[in-house]
Amino acid sequence: MAYVPPKKRFGQHFLMDNGVLEDTILLLKENHTAECILEVGPGMGALTQFLWRDYKTQLKLVELDRRCVKYLSKTYGGIADQLIEGDFLELDLNDLIDRPTTIIGNFPYNISSQIVFKILESDVKIPLVIGMFQKEVGVRLAGKPGNKAYGAITVLAQLKYDIDVAFHIGPEKFDPPPKVISSVIIMKRRKVPYSGFDHKALKTVVKSAFGMRRKKLSNALAGILEGRDLPEKYAHKRAEALSIEDFIELTNWWQDGKEQA
Repeated sequence: MAYVPPKKRFGQHFLMDNGVLEDTILLLKENHTAECILEVGPGMGALTQFLWRDYKTQLKLVELDRRCVKYLSKTYGGIADQLIEGDFLELDLNDLIDRPTTIIGNFPYNISSQIVFKILESDVKIPLVIGMFQKEVGVRLAGKPGNKAYGAITVLAQLKYDIDVAFHIGPEKFDPPPKVISSVIIMKRRKVPYSGFDHKALKTVVKSAFGMRRKKLSNALAGILEGRDLPEKYAHKRAEALSIEDFIELTNWWQDGKEQA
């Protein structure tokens, strides 16, 4: 099997530029300190060739497309024992990851946000993520308060990770070329994670606030406030104006009110 044609239903856009691949591996070498590396969606092995060369004994891979699984197994002798055929979103990461693990991959754009949320569920075991995203998603992950790109996924991801855009990649570097610019994002788990709040409650507040992001918080959060008035400092603001610290404070205020009711 010399070539695996990309399939649209898998969201496959195979990276073909060695310069970009080398830059991604350099980013990994500068930041990887975990015991293992998990590549998500290796496809035809564009990135795998470098990971196999430099991190063979640390490497695990997850690939959904059986054609690619067969291709990788044939191309890289011995890789079959480290290659899991399956859907990353359906796997139990607690079973898959038993040691600190860096996650890396050219993530399918149609599920990239879901991949991030999956990672956030097991962040204690994942100190580093280097992923390729659609630029719009990457910029959103690295967003700052007051910016239109700042959203619910920004807050929930940055609660646990420091996130930066490493570099952008043009469509011509892929086969087939996507209709969007891509970005490589680096996520480093915070050395001092935010604390002093209930994560489930904060997620409810954040998603409610950004669910109607054009409205002031007094209206956007009306559905969970149960008739209570927001503190004046938040009532007339919109979700994108709040920092992570603000959301923690607002969540604690909301929970305190529920417990006293």
